[in-house]
Amino acid sequence: MAKVLPFSGVIYNPEKFNNLDGLVVPSYNLISSSLRKKLMEDLNNFSHLVFPFGSEQEKYKNVVNRFFGWLLRDILVIDKSPSYYAVQIETKENGISKKCVGFYGLLKIEDQFSLNFPETVDESLVMDKYNLLKESQAIFEPVCFMYRDQSKFIESKIEEAIKALVPLFEVNAFKNSYRVYKIKDEQLTKDIREYFEKANLYVAGGQSILSASLKYREEMKNIRGEKFSGQEPFNFVFSVFFNYFNETVQLVPVQRGIKKIDLSVNDIMKSIAANYKFGVIQFNDAREEVLAKRKLKIFIEENRKKNILSFGFYHRSFPSRYFIFTYKTPVNEFDINVLNKSILDVLRINPLDNSVVEYVYNYDELFEMVKNGEFTAGFIVDGVNKSRIFELSERKISLPPLSFSFYPLLISGILLYSFRYSVYTQ
Repeated sequence: MAKVLPFSGVIYNPEKFNNLDGLVVPSYNLISSSLRKKLMEDLNNFSHLVFPFGSEQEKYKNVVNRFFGWLLRDILVIDKSPSYYAVQIETKENGISKKCVGFYGLLKIEDQFSLNFPETVDESLVMDKYNLLKESQAIFEPVCFMYRDQSKFIESKIEEAIKALVPLFEVNAFKNSYRVYKIKDEQLTKDIREYFEKANLYVAGGQSILSASLKYREEMKNIRGEKFSGQEPFNFVFSVFFNYFNETVQLVPVQRGIKKIDLSVNDIMKSIAANYKFGVIQFNDAREEVLAKRKLKIFIEENRKKNILSFGFYHRSFPSRYFIFTYKTPVNEFDINVLNKSILDVLRINPLDNSVVEYVYNYDELFEMVKNGEFTAGFIVDGVNKSRIFELSERKISLPPLSFSFYPLLISGILLYSFRYSVYTQ
């Protein structure tokens, strides 16, 4: 059960920016260090708000100074009136266009607020988001939730409503198109409110942001004591909602890039040979490489259906080969758990050490980063789908951090929630 409210978001000033394509950033730290560096070359890029820089004492203040500087210079402005904001994402897969619609709103945190977290949270990341929230008094990235509406009642109503609307923003970035609309229809606004009062929600992204918001809310509640009303701005979490039953919406595995490893491919294989058998897919040109990627993906997926775990492995010393590591015995355990225990632990790689491991959104990006030398190697995983994630979530089984991500890719920078300036409708 949830209370989801319309609000006035903080947005890039449409009078100064008629194109946000170069200002947005992939959500939830799913961004390579090279892309982050490139995006930050634009001094107005949203990455400057979500990736604090500087010493431990200064980096959050640097974000605050930039945030309020942008507000003072009208780079960012406060939207004039509260509303839900519809978002339509269009992506292409194998040349076929696919769409999904969702909406942004504020989720109210109640004392009895309870959600099953599908991933174990990385406490260092939670503290980073907490410090950022506390200093800025804002939530820059939305927590992503799924709701289960097989009738597609809300989704269909939003799709119908936006046909008559002009987008507030249209963004083409990271191979997708994003259109954002203000929902002005009073009946639709009422329908959304009433539907979500009875809806069950599932966390699908931004778990560290949600954890940081809960932590800050509890802290402020204790500080305020009897003056706490439950209506203060910190009682609300900036969120985006999508229907589980939309065919485009998926949860996909997050790939693991290894920045540095001193072992050769042969040494790696010897280290894990007790539990794994090995294969290789060779390719000689770009056309064969496309086929090899497809073959690797199908092989991993087909094995998974038989409870056989296979991981792809790509090493820069063999740029024309994809290796396959297949676990010798069938196992009904989540792929990332097995990868961590039977490979990364054996190789003494800490999956939470961001100086060694970097998380990448998809296969293609991982392969390119190995080729261009940003990574020494990369592991390709599968075994993620939304029904399996929610089954584990309902059984209160948590997966390792960054086991999966929302598909299509979510972006940050379209909208944000300020405790000081956003207005919400109770």
